[in-house]
Amino acid sequence: AMVIVDGSGRLVELATVPPQVEDDDPSGPPPEPDWGILFEEAGLDIATFTPVPSRWTPPSYADTRTAWTGVYPERPDQEVRVEAAAYAGRPIYFQLFGEWSRAWRMTPYELTTGQAVANAIGATILFVGLLVSAYLARRNWRLGRGDRRGAVRLAVFALTASLISWALGADHVLGRAELGLFVQAVGLSMYLAAALWLLYMAIEPYVRKLWPHRLISWTRVLAGSWRDPLVGRDVLIGSCMGAAMACCVALFVWLPTLLGVPSLGPQASNLDTLLGSALTLSAILDDAVESVVVSMGFLLLVLLLRLLLRRESLAALLLIFILGLQQALWSPLSLWVTLPFGLLIWTIPILVLLRFGLLSMIVGMFVVSLVANLPITSRLGHWTGTTTLWVMAVVAVVSIWGFWTSLGGRSLLGDAMDS
Repeated sequence: AMVIVDGSGRLVELATVPPQVEDDDPSGPPPEPDWGILFEEAGLDIATFTPVPSRWTPPSYADTRTAWTGVYPERPDQEVRVEAAAYAGRPIYFQLFGEWSRAWRMTPYELTTGQAVANAIGATILFVGLLVSAYLARRNWRLGRGDRRGAVRLAVFALTASLISWALGADHVLGRAELGLFVQAVGLSMYLAAALWLLYMAIEPYVRKLWPHRLISWTRVLAGSWRDPLVGRDVLIGSCMGAAMACCVALFVWLPTLLGVPSLGPQASNLDTLLGSALTLSAILDDAVESVVVSMGFLLLVLLLRLLLRRESLAALLLIFILGLQQALWSPLSLWVTLPFGLLIWTIPILVLLRFGLLSMIVGMFVVSLVANLPITSRLGHWTGTTTLWVMAVVAVVSIWGFWTSLGGRSLLGDAMDS
């Protein structure tokens, strides 16, 4: 049986599988299904609905089908259609439909031309980045260059965090299948660790030579100097960057709705975190690893474009345009409307990367991943508010720690207290 409810616990869809074998001697005609119970679970009054011919077929066999039309009590302007089916007098299917519903089994989801181009841009960046990283990492290894100890520590971090994330987020059942799932998790974790090792070994020698100031705080973190004031400053700046970028992303997602165009859907993409704190912690660890990989990937792109164009400003502008264009192509609005927002979204992290360095961008990407991808609500006492509390706690801890560390042991009010 599958039951789908909305955020208030009201029934949206019910689908059960009927018995595989029928009774040889049925006791008589099946009773009339009691649809009123399902209507009550959906928060609807069956007396206010009008019976109509059924049009949407149930996902499994049924001997009775029926349908109604009506409106939501709190939205009298919104018509809703209810489709239901039963087998042997027992309801096996119930679903609400509206103008937003799509016959997805008949009409598969297709990307728009802009979305296909955006995917192609992303795939090209990923493929080129991996190839170039492998080549540069091999070259630096043969020449004896690069922070090998730091690269190993990063790989161990990615491997450990990914395995812990899997352990928290997977459903564990003792048996042979669990071993197969564990092997798959180890494989994915080792892939992320290897990718991170390649990226760092590829970019670290060149960035240290061209822009050493962009690696100072990051190398201090790898060396264990967590309480360095410069580390705290860059962490605090990264938190501010993530918050600003999250606001821009929210505006980008809400823009179609503000202009009366069908929206992209909810901003949050990881709704599984609503199922419990373990899944939320799993998502937080995934975002931590992803933020490091993505930030180093962007630093690699800046480096490659800088070597090609010979000017850092041109390299930064071209990268911002590529990333902003990819972001804008996902929106259903005109490119001329969405492109400025896409450029604004990616101008913030690239400028932070160039001005303050790698650590600030990693922290910023981590914060924006949490705020933009996890479901956030102002109803902290509601059951959906647990994820929000986790996000608020993590972002607050990171920001406060960065601020406190940046003081370098000085008083919060500085010399004002001494005078």
